[in-house]
Amino acid sequence: MDWQQRSTQLTIYWADLAYVTALCLAADPPYQPRPNRGEIWRQVDQWLAQAQATGLAAQYVQQKWWQSLYFRGKYAAAWAKIAELRVLGGSPDPRTLNLLMRAMPEPKPAGD
Repeated sequence: MDWQQRSTQLTIYWADLAYVTALCLAADPPYQPRPNRGEIWRQVDQWLAQAQATGLAAQYVQQKWWQSLYFRGKYAAAWAKIAELRVLGGSPDPRTLNLLMRAMPEPKPAGD
């Protein structure tokens, strides 16, 4: 396996690690105390930033990032990442997009 393949795999690993962690935090019962929840969300952000910084698998990283933001309840930020994904030529996952659209309709572009 060459360096490019290893780097791409590591990028996908960070994105997946962040996505699964966000999904687990979102599914965590709210009545269960988790004093380090903020630290865990910061780690999710760090993994996604690391993945994005590689410049590899950019559409995949953006996909996982907006979904992680959705699970976190940061709907406006999720829409911003979807806009970035579309600029890269990607399309948002339709199932999660449907959930996001129910939580917050897609913002109109500035100037419309």
